[in-house]
Amino acid sequence: MKHLLSGMLLLGGITFLHAQESTSPLTSLVSSQIAHFSGPAAYTGTDGSEKAPAKRTLTVTQRRTYFRLGERLIALNRQVTDDATPYVFVSLHNNETGIAEAARRSIFNNGGSLLELLNDNQREIEFTLFDKQLSVDPNNIFTPKGRNRELSVNSKTDATISRQLNGFAQFILEEIPHEKTIVSVHSNEPGEALVTAFNRSGDRDREAQLVYINPDQDANDYFVTTSKEIFEQLKDQKYNVVLQSMRSKDDGSLAVYCGRMRRNYVGIETAREHEAQQQSMVAAISSILR
Repeated sequence: MKHLLSGMLLLGGITFLHAQESTSPLTSLVSSQIAHFSGPAAYTGTDGSEKAPAKRTLTVTQRRTYFRLGERLIALNRQVTDDATPYVFVSLHNNETGIAEAARRSIFNNGGSLLELLNDNQREIEFTLFDKQLSVDPNNIFTPKGRNRELSVNSKTDATISRQLNGFAQFILEEIPHEKTIVSVHSNEPGEALVTAFNRSGDRDREAQLVYINPDQDANDYFVTTSKEIFEQLKDQKYNVVLQSMRSKDDGSLAVYCGRMRRNYVGIETAREHEAQQQSMVAAISSILR
């Protein structure tokens, strides 16, 4: 796919790159910056004994790219402190700030990367295209059925919108190396999403191959994964966890996409105010995946 370079501006250590697709309404804008900070690191003495924690310097590389949806430019912010980690945190809903901050603290303290969709602290992306006002959940665009739910694909206008949403989905996926496990972070209002819904009598039972529920944990806080190995490790640590079924309803979500493409995926679902549990779950999956 050929791009026409339309502008570049260098200011200090920050690069702004504006690239225009020659065959589609895609517009990408890229800015990058690097920062350094100190974080804790284990220190072992020459005799093998553990000493007081020593500080290590982590480098934060931030890269922001943009995709044009109608009249809007949607930002995708990528922060990296250790690109060698075998997983990537992904935050698609910009109103779910608490769990995104827990992921950010994790990569700042322990290394890793976070991909965050910036959307004015809103869950859905609102834009206008061909005089048609649309509101799209960015976690429902990764399959044709998901992104076409409210579109008539027989309409030339809606077919064009569908293609642009597909381009947006690919724009996000291209930022995630295929070999890395996707850790998608979410938070909800209490009672809005419960692990008990995946029980045999629940309304999401067909979406679960296996379910483990710890009665001592809040049903609002749970993991969903496509990996049996990860499921077993989270179960051993007594976290609520669901092994996603291949029969899951096609809602266009990143979870469904990963299941069908056989990509390793972990979803973290928590209640918004459960800050301690959010940090615990982020730390647990980080430890398992390392």
